[in-house]
Amino acid sequence: MFSQSKKLLSVIWAIILLFVFVRPFLSVHAYLLGGVWYISSFIVSASLFIVLCGISSVLNKRNLLVFLFWICIVISIIFSPAGPNHLSELYLFAPNIFILFAASIAHGRKKQLITVMMSAAVIISIFALMQYFWVYDEIIAQMKKTNIPVHMIPEYILQKRVFATFLSPNIFATYSGMMVNIGIAVLICAYMKKRARIFIWGMAFSVIIMTAALFLTQSAAGIMAACAGMAVFVFYLIFIIGPYKGLKKSKRFGLYALFCGVLAAGIISVVMITEPGIINFKDPHNGFVQRFYYWLTSIKMIGDSPWTGIGWRSMGDLYGGYKPAAANISHYSHNVFLQILLETGPVGLILFLGIIILFFHRAHNVIKRDGADQILNAGLLSAAVVFLVHNCFDISFYFVQVSFFWWLILGLF
Repeated sequence: MFSQSKKLLSVIWAIILLFVFVRPFLSVHAYLLGGVWYISSFIVSASLFIVLCGISSVLNKRNLLVFLFWICIVISIIFSPAGPNHLSELYLFAPNIFILFAASIAHGRKKQLITVMMSAAVIISIFALMQYFWVYDEIIAQMKKTNIPVHMIPEYILQKRVFATFLSPNIFATYSGMMVNIGIAVLICAYMKKRARIFIWGMAFSVIIMTAALFLTQSAAGIMAACAGMAVFVFYLIFIIGPYKGLKKSKRFGLYALFCGVLAAGIISVVMITEPGIINFKDPHNGFVQRFYYWLTSIKMIGDSPWTGIGWRSMGDLYGGYKPAAANISHYSHNVFLQILLETGPVGLILFLGIIILFFHRAHNVIKRDGADQILNAGLLSAAVVFLVHNCFDISFYFVQVSFFWWLILGLF
């Protein structure tokens, strides 16, 4: 009986790995029927995995906070005037909860998850490069042949901003930034452990491909977030992991300051190339100016519902009545902390911040311990930082195609 249960567990885990691989290829917003099948099948598989492993194995403080956060979302939907219209958002958000619980009892399978994530990311990045060098030119040529006016062609196609299998270049930038950080960690780990040369060169090529795809999104915030994650990773590499632990602190601080300086110069150069008008704050169409409008309007809306919130994913229903004349219509605050406070009230924000604080505390302690996976763990932590930093300016938290991987990473610590 024990042997049969173990075989069944292995089969279910293989199915979960398949779901993890497929996740970035499938946007449930673009393919609704496929999304229903994917989410339903994944929830069943993850539930079976959790039950077979033992529900007690998922009981810890972090997971309790996640469960309470989920309950807070449910309550905000049920009791909000506009909330019941967004009950489908629970179904879209559910895979995040289940992958976190499943990952939290799969620490021994961490490398399998990383391998699957990297494989999918490389394939998607190759597709993004094809999009840039071939697909966009063909689309534009065909549209011109059919006399479609230029203003009818999506702006990101005219600008050749890649989005691969995602809904927008900015959402793809979050995903790419996370995967680049994990890929660099895998590459360094392979080099330190003197893995086969073909594997090291293969990983180096993969990191280059993923980095190129990230830059071709032309997302200034996405590139800055990826660099923020890299700064965190290098901090752990220099101060916690080694091989620089033998250096004096002053030299390590100098080395880190030099790295951060070069990184900052690189960010400024890239951002000025990808978005030359980014510092023109008099332009109402400037991305950061629009985000300022979103943030300011969100704060005004919070002032009208400071304690209860307006209901999960209800911002778009009310935003039109608050927005400045020059602001675009939006369903998102473009800052995850503001939007959670707006939609679920202070209780939701406190729970969310608690999840993040516990994650960083656990991750830091895991990385500090001596072990073979310190570098990989630091890479996972840096990927989580990329996600959070980018979601201070963007909306990928609300798209499970990307947020799925953030919750997965949280579960691994």
